[in-house]
Amino acid sequence: MVNEIPDNYLQYKRIDVKAKDECDECPPRPMNVYLAEEANRAQLLRDDMKKPNYEWAETFATLIDNKARIFTNNEFDLCDAELTYYRFPVNIQILNCVDPYTGVASVTNIDCEFKDDIVELMIDEAVAIVAADIESGGQQGRGSESAERSN
Repeated sequence: MVNEIPDNYLQYKRIDVKAKDECDECPPRPMNVYLAEEANRAQLLRDDMKKPNYEWAETFATLIDNKARIFTNNEFDLCDAELTYYRFPVNIQILNCVDPYTGVASVTNIDCEFKDDIVELMIDEAVAIVAADIESGGQQGRGSESAERSN
């Protein structure tokens, strides 16, 4: 089974899957899905201890070509699959300021979705990184020190 990965996908968390075998009266069964590397697919399908198995309620999935592929080894059918993932945060916008991603002036305000104390930590860390990039040791120390005080 192949599922498209959403555009706002940032990082994998888990895939919840329900599967069914040839028993028509049996309800779909939840499966344990392990994330695997696509390069290991053939090896996992050959290994009796790691290949998809309905009896043990285990299978694996890979992420490739913007798709999540869940393997069944033709032993069972997938009824339902739901990808849980971390998403990219919404880009902030400030009215009449140029959006660095599009190069166009913003026509609206979009606030940051993080809490204020988290935003302050991110700004302090960004200051430390920029200071290190311009080789200003004093600034880097102050930026890191400020981030530590905020914790």
